[in-house]
Amino acid sequence: MKATKHRPLRFAIVGISNTVLDFTLMNLLSLAGLNLIIANTISTGIAMIYSFLMNKKWTFRNAGQDYLRQVILFFIFTAIGIWVIQNGLIILAQHYLPRFGLSDQVFNNLAKLGASVFSLTWNYLTYNRFVFTDKH
Repeated sequence: MKATKHRPLRFAIVGISNTVLDFTLMNLLSLAGLNLIIANTISTGIAMIYSFLMNKKWTFRNAGQDYLRQVILFFIFTAIGIWVIQNGLIILAQHYLPRFGLSDQVFNNLAKLGASVFSLTWNYLTYNRFVFTDKH
C-alpha cells in the first residue's frame, strides 16, 4: 500500500500551481477580449492537462496500467468540477452578489477563487476514490 500521508499536501501544491496557471490564462484571454466563460473554459482545459500529469505522477504516485480509464475518469470528474460547479458558481456570483465597487476583473477573480474551493474539494475526493486508485 502506498503512503498517503503527504497526498493532501502534494495535492495542494499541484492545485496552487495549477490555479496560478488557470488564473493567468483566464485573465490574459479575458483581457484580450474573450467572454469570461469562454476564457475560463479554455484556461481550465489547458490547466486540466497539466493537473492530470502532475496528480498522476506526483500527488498520487500512480503507475496504474489502465491509463485510458484514468484519463476518461479524470476528465469527467474534473469537467464537472470546473465547467459545471465552477462556471455555475461564477454565473451565480455575477448575477446575484453585490460588487461593492470592485472592477469586473477583480470581482471575476474573487468569484473564480470562491468557486475553486468547491471544485478543488470535489476533485480531490473523486481523484482519490475513483481515478488514481490501485484497485483497477
